[in-house]
Amino acid sequence: MLALGDLCTLTIATKPVVGICFTHQFLCQALGGEVRTAEQGWGVDVH
Repeated sequence: MLALGDLCTLTIATKPVVGICFTHQFLCQALGGEVRTAEQGWGVDVH
């Protein structure tokens, strides 16, 4: 996972990247962001 995080940060520096589901959470953490449980719980829809 650490190597993948490094690869993602290098890729983001040169190309647009889209993250869906786990990927957007992973990218967030790889870039120094915080991932936590949503206050309203799980949801499926466009928000």
